[in-house]
Amino acid sequence: MNRFAISAAAAAITLAASGVTAHASCFSTEQAASPVTPKLLLPTPRVATADPKRTYSPHEIVGFWHTTYTVGGSVFNESFQQWHSDGTEFEFADIPPNGGDICMGAWSRGPGGVVNVYHTAWTFDSTTGAVNGTMVLTGSYTVSKHGTAFSGPFEIKLLDTDGNTLVDLSGTASSERIPAP
Repeated sequence: MNRFAISAAAAAITLAASGVTAHASCFSTEQAASPVTPKLLLPTPRVATADPKRTYSPHEIVGFWHTTYTVGGSVFNESFQQWHSDGTEFEFADIPPNGGDICMGAWSRGPGGVVNVYHTAWTFDSTTGAVNGTMVLTGSYTVSKHGTAFSGPFEIKLLDTDGNTLVDLSGTASSERIPAP
């Protein structure tokens, strides 16, 4: 066994023995007690988060982000998102994988620097693991002047396999750019 495999196995055993659990997903109907993003995964914040020599467009969203979703003033989901220049977007969220923790979407620029997103994922039965529908998130976000944050309203719908709406929630997304070290 090589050194990497031994290290990975030791880390997995340590996490399992310590009772640490990993959560990920785009949406969960169960509200988490207090989602906490592991700070070890984020780069150390810089004194200036934006390059003072770079001029960001008010609608520049391309890049890597830490996003927090709130409904009724309570945080229910956090994620890491990547927004791409080709108009696609990818998200890895903090709900259990059997809830559908990987989401993808498409975005476009709207008037006034607003970014409109259509974002979707499969949902799964927590007992059988079978696909039981889809989650659709739509949102309109405004990127900050310096390109270091965005925020705006969103709506999430959970749909069964026939397209019937099971859950319909609205809230606010807020995000901070994660800069390269």
